[in-house]
Amino acid sequence: MKEKRNNKTKMIFVRLEEQDYITLIGRQKSTTERNLSAYCRKLLMAKPVIKSVQNDSLREVLHTLSLLQKDLNGIGNNYNQMVKRLHTADKIPEIKTWFLQYLNEKDRMLSAIEDIKKYLDKTAEKWLQE
Repeated sequence: MKEKRNNKTKMIFVRLEEQDYITLIGRQKSTTERNLSAYCRKLLMAKPVIKSVQNDSLREVLHTLSLLQKDLNGIGNNYNQMVKRLHTADKIPEIKTWFLQYLNEKDRMLSAIEDIKKYLDKTAEKWLQE
């Protein structure tokens, strides 16, 4: 039996001044609602809106970890491409070149992993002191 979907088919258009719109967006961003229309629906229907509570140090940690993840993804992609080329290389000079690049990329990856470990240790120590 098919479930009946609760599609929203009615629209309301509201005109706002620039400052009112900026205020509305600012208030929406301080909640757990990531969608402006869902936030406005809750306000219009007098439903509770949950305020977002985030620690500034946590926000900084998440930002740093996302940057580290980006770096690791790039290094991992390069590493995988080099291993694939090593497997398909059939000339000795080509293998030597790719092997040297492989060793260089491996060192970068291990260095990045060490940086992540140090950062996580420092962050854990900071949080345990609070």
